[in-house]
Amino acid sequence: MDVFHHDVSSFLQLAINDEALAQLRWHEVGRGLALARLAQQGENLMLLLRIEAGADPSNFVPHLHTSLEVYLVLRGLIEDETGTYGPGQLVCMPAGSIHNPRASVDTLVLTLLYESKDTTLRTSLPPLSTWTNSF
Repeated sequence: MDVFHHDVSSFLQLAINDEALAQLRWHEVGRGLALARLAQQGENLMLLLRIEAGADPSNFVPHLHTSLEVYLVLRGLIEDETGTYGPGQLVCMPAGSIHNPRASVDTLVLTLLYESKDTTLRTSLPPLSTWTNSF
């Protein structure tokens, strides 16, 4: 799998406002995993993924990306078959890639799904039209 990644933390300082995070409307996927939709434009979707330390490993299953996914680790560590990524790591998963991401510590990831007609989140999320976030 050709995964493109780069550490941008050498020139980008990440400061997370935990009070603002707490105000987001989080969709609890279950067992230590939650998502907050930040924006949507057509079939492009930007969301935050929050994983609690000790999250149930069954939350993380191998899945196929039918579209481009780009994510930036804001806090914690996320790992899959391609490596382990910490704060400031920007990762691009091309369409057609398969991976099984997981985290063992509190982790926050900013994710962009491009042309996400059939996203990897479809089986675990309600339809976007039912989400109450305003953006």
